Amino acid sequence: MPLDAIAMSVGGFPLRLYMLPLGGLILFSLFTGVDRRRPSWILQLLAVHTVLILLSLSWTSTFADTFQVALGQVFLMLGLWALVRNAGQNFFGSNDLLRWFLVGLVGSAGIAVLQVVLYYSVGLNLGVWATIVNAPWVRPNGLTAEPVWAGLNASLGLVIVVSNWRQQRRRITLLVLFSVVLVLAFSRAALLATLVAVALMGALRIRHLSSSQFSKAVAGALVVVAGAAALVPIALQVLPSGLLQRFDISAALGEDRVSVDQGSLDSRLGIYRLILDKWVDAPLLGHGGGSLAQAAVDASNVATYLGSGELNAGRGSTNLFLTNLYDLGVIGLALIGLVAAGFAYTGLRMARSNLTPLGLATVMTLQYLSANGFRLGVTWVVFSILIVAWLEHRLDHRRDPTVSMSLRGFS
Repeated sequence: MPLDAIAMSVGGFPLRLYMLPLGGLILFSLFTGVDRRRPSWILQLLAVHTVLILLSLSWTSTFADTFQVALGQVFLMLGLWALVRNAGQNFFGSNDLLRWFLVGLVGSAGIAVLQVVLYYSVGLNLGVWATIVNAPWVRPNGLTAEPVWAGLNASLGLVIVVSNWRQQRRRITLLVLFSVVLVLAFSRAALLATLVAVALMGALRIRHLSSSQFSKAVAGALVVVAGAAALVPIALQVLPSGLLQRFDISAALGEDRVSVDQGSLDSRLGIYRLILDKWVDAPLLGHGGGSLAQAAVDASNVATYLGSGELNAGRGSTNLFLTNLYDLGVIGLALIGLVAAGFAYTGLRMARSNLTPLGLATVMTLQYLSANGFRLGVTWVVFSILIVAWLEHRLDHRRDPTVSMSLRGFS
């Protein structure tokens, strides 16, 4: 599923390779009897969100867009249900899901590196972007839709490796691979999400150490911070201006911001203004699932909110929460907000015994503050890992109440 760009189109609908095995799992689950166990409450919230998109077919003004979005989310919802159900039937567990997922992430990262190598060695372009002014390298997409998702894959992979450091046999190799792809993809959201997730996991890990271990960990952290601070002046002199300007907020907001940021910030701010102006036209239930895609390409909206160019929206570009506010109104925003809060809550509850769920939830939430990849397959695989981990977490606690909500552990 991390390789979302491998697809063909049938009747105007994109069919991706991961849909074949996932579709088989869905069919298998539908014909293996009724599961009478109570589903996870987060799964129920996602199901209600999916139903709301289906219902929006009755009031949307962009029926074709809404239908395609609804069809895709119904399939992903069924896939999530099938993964969670079969995990509950002990066909596989959270360890297996995470292991298979990590294999996919390594594949995406390896392809990203290969794309860059082939581009510079033989001039073969298999999916690299040259979208940063004065950047010394092209940005690979790792066979996803664009470099930002290659960055997301690398971020998720790095968090998995770091949170399971002692269990990973090839941890140094994997750490280097994912770090290299993070730099090559140079997605600001992925870089920020990775730093925050690793810092949060580190802080929680230090919190539960013994006094002697705590002192050593704090000393090590201070050395790392001091070393990073010492490297900042060197980086400012060595790194190309195009890369530094990606993080220069004052320049990006200035008069020359389009050449600095290549229109990315202007485009995002434009779509945010459009959403905040237009959501009040349908405040409760929104304009219909996927309707922001059409609003973003409307010539009058482009002229009003950007002037020229392209508003950064559609099915996979802008803030997930604001997209839901426009598409599905306050109810849709509340549902997706509860889903994000639910994953944060369960991640924190499991953090004492394993930090992977919290790390994955942190990366996904921060990533989707700037880009909406809600209907990417990788998103729903992460959902399945987090939900199955939580179900295992609760089961272990019920079996032995003296255990402090222990998790079976990812390895």
